[in-house]
Amino acid sequence: MFNLFTKSFDSISINEVDSLIGHKNIIDVREAYEYQGGHLKGSRNIPMNILMMDPDNFLNKEDEFYLLCHSGGRSGSVARVLSSKGFKVINLNGGIMSYSGNNVEY
Repeated sequence: MFNLFTKSFDSISINEVDSLIGHKNIIDVREAYEYQGGHLKGSRNIPMNILMMDPDNFLNKEDEFYLLCHSGGRSGSVARVLSSKGFKVINLNGGIMSYSGNNVEY
């Protein structure tokens, strides 16, 4: 039986991200206005709807990407779809709202 909810990607806590900043590709899938309200240093904003229309235009399948959003729901959905298309993605659970570090830019 086909299960739409099968997880095919890895996840880590958003609070494990500090050591990745500046070394890994971090994609924030929130809308631009949300991103401007505070985002992880070094992250790249590609809103979910834009990214999902043509992921090959934005991402290289040879690279690994860490995805985040506000709470982890949207980034989890994006991670599920992208991983099914052959992209190497890791969801940052909890999203920016759960982040307790000092690497937020405005």
